[in-house]
Amino acid sequence: MVNVFEILSDEILMEIFEYFDAHHLFKAFYNLNDRFNRLVKDRRLCLKLNSKCIRDQDMIKVTMWSRMANYLTAITLINNKHILKFMSACRESDLIALRSLRLHRLRICKNKASIVKYISNLPTLKNLCIQAVGDIDVLTLAIFCENILPQLKSYECINFDQETHVSSAYGPQTSIEQLMVGCMLYKLPNLLTQTPKLQYLNIKLTNVGPADTTLLSSPLPTMTNLIHLKLEIRSVSYIHLTDLLESMPHLQSLELSGSSVGDNFDNGYRLKALFGHLPIVIIENLRCSTAARSIKTILVTFDTFWSDVTCTIEHERAYLSAYVQQTKLRL
Repeated sequence: MVNVFEILSDEILMEIFEYFDAHHLFKAFYNLNDRFNRLVKDRRLCLKLNSKCIRDQDMIKVTMWSRMANYLTAITLINNKHILKFMSACRESDLIALRSLRLHRLRICKNKASIVKYISNLPTLKNLCIQAVGDIDVLTLAIFCENILPQLKSYECINFDQETHVSSAYGPQTSIEQLMVGCMLYKLPNLLTQTPKLQYLNIKLTNVGPADTTLLSSPLPTMTNLIHLKLEIRSVSYIHLTDLLESMPHLQSLELSGSSVGDNFDNGYRLKALFGHLPIVIIENLRCSTAARSIKTILVTFDTFWSDVTCTIEHERAYLSAYVQQTKLRL
């Protein structure tokens, strides 16, 4: 098999190597000869490592990881064991080409400080995705309050144990363009002020105040770059959403789910007044209060503007799903 590869040109080999996981590429070709050593270390290769491709018996062979560390552009580690193993095998200073890091099922406990320090020492990182079990707020705060990753463009934070919120955000503006995080409503102005370049926002927004007033720490900034909003709400009212959408003049699509508070969400006409300027609206299983005694009373308000409308009523709560696509996305 090696003889077959040897007759191929460097350009063709480089194209083939792009499809290899970094672990298998180094395992198969590293140290075969000078030519293969040169090719697998070529900076034009976008080497990606995914620990799901590594057998358990190979996890102990950490020497190979340290050899490839300088050339990795993307890393996905699928469980806490792999994460700790990799971080012990590869120094942060070795990951000079790293642009994307995904950590799945990360357990934040005794090693919280060391993990946050490790990630904060990756200044070239552009994409960071954390799926954690345990408190990860300290990392989120470091990203927003200290701007520890100045080149970061995308940040996703998912916690399987508890909600992760940007509970306090007073720091410099970041370069983040895509964000997935939780936030209290009254802290939202701080979060948006620090992310003026946002284009895509996936947020769990929680309100602990009254439904008829907007209690924010400061006015919402105008988010001129924001195009897509995915919003899971908890106790957020019609008034709150009105204020939020007014701050996003170029929004093209909205996905809405969760649990609202107050009136108007069970009325298709009122929702049309709120969302009618948007090309795409997806409402998925939105829970809202209702005085309606029959589903028909609600559905009659959803005119031809809405498609695929479904509704159920349980204990004075309506569960709504609906869809709108009225024009092509604006460029």
